[in-house]
Amino acid sequence: MKKRLLVTMLSMVVALGAVGCSQAPLEPAKNISEAEEAPEKEPESKEIEDTDEEATEETSKAKDDSASGEFTSGVIKGNSYENDFFNIKVTLDDNFTFASDEELKDLNGSLGDMDSIKDNEMAKKAVDDGAVMAVAFATDLSNGSTFNVTIQSVGSIVGALVDEKTVLEQGKQSAIDALEAQGFTDVTAEIENFTFLGEEHPTIVMKGSVQGIPVHERSVCLIKGGYISLYSVLGLDADSSDAILTNAEKLN
Repeated sequence: MKKRLLVTMLSMVVALGAVGCSQAPLEPAKNISEAEEAPEKEPESKEIEDTDEEATEETSKAKDDSASGEFTSGVIKGNSYENDFFNIKVTLDDNFTFASDEELKDLNGSLGDMDSIKDNEMAKKAVDDGAVMAVAFATDLSNGSTFNVTIQSVGSIVGALVDEKTVLEQGKQSAIDALEAQGFTDVTAEIENFTFLGEEHPTIVMKGSVQGIPVHERSVCLIKGGYISLYSVLGLDADSSDAILTNAEKLN
C-alpha cells in the first residue's frame, strides 16, 4: 500500500514540477515587446527607455551567467543535493534514498539518456529546448516523504522580469489541476512566505488527500539567468517536510 502511495506521490511531484513553473511567466515578455513596438508615443518614451535599459542590464547579466559555463544541473553528494549555479545545498536525513541513475532516467523519459542530465552542456541544451528536467528525486519509505528538484528555462529576458511569487501565483491553478488529474481530492493551493536559505521566499503549499490519506507539499523556486529551479517536499507530516527546506543552505 505504501509503495503504491509513493508511486502516486511521485507522479504528483513530477506533475507539479512540470507545471508549477511552466508557461506562466511568459506574459511579462509580451508586455515588454508591446512597449518596444510603440516608440512613437513621445510622452512615454523616457519611461520605455528606462525600462529597456533595466531589462538590457538584467539580460546582459543573465547572458554572462549562462555564457560563463556556470550552469549546472547539480550533483548528489552523499545524502545532499548541491547546485553551484543556484548556490544551494539541501541535505536529507539518512532515511532518504536518492533515485538511481536508471530511475532518474525514467523520470526524464523524453530526454533519452543520463548524459542529458549529468552533462552540464547537454542539460543546458535540453532545458533551453523546452524540457522540464527532474534533476534529483529522493524518497523516505519510513514516512512516505519525497524530495524533488526540477529545472527549466524561461529565457533571459523573462527571467529578468518576473519574480518568484509571480511564477508560483500563475502556476497555482495548473498545479491544482495536475493533482486532481492524479486522483487527489480536496486539493488546495496557497502562497505563503517561508524561510528558505536564511531569507523569506514565497512558497506554494499544496494540500489534498490520496487514497484517503492527507498529504502536504511545499515548493519554492529560485530564478537565475533565465532558469528556474523548483524544490518540492511532499509528505504526510507538514513539520517534517518543511524542515527539509528550512535547513537548506547556501554553498557560499
